Amino acid sequence: MANLRWHWNTCDIGSATIADVYNAIATNASYGLPSLGCTDIEAGTDVHGSKGASIIAVLLLPITGSQCWLVVSCCGADAKTNVDSAVGQIGILIEDYF
Repeated sequence: MANLRWHWNTCDIGSATIADVYNAIATNASYGLPSLGCTDIEAGTDVHGSKGASIIAVLLLPITGSQCWLVVSCCGADAKTNVDSAVGQIGILIEDYF
């Protein structure tokens, strides 16, 4: 049986665009989805990739200025672990690069 988990928090993307952040999440080998072992990663109106039988999705929703809601969700057997790992890695990526 698959589980669905999600996490949300606010973040500041500085002078970057949401597309810039999505590109980094999709391609950064140290802190993006590739660092979590995701494959078939696509960036568009969100960023999502597969990890085994699970799917991890990341969405940034603008609040005001450079403030956004960061929403990370996962459906699959290890959903909680995958969401926790993704939130940690993406948080470092946003903090260090934007």
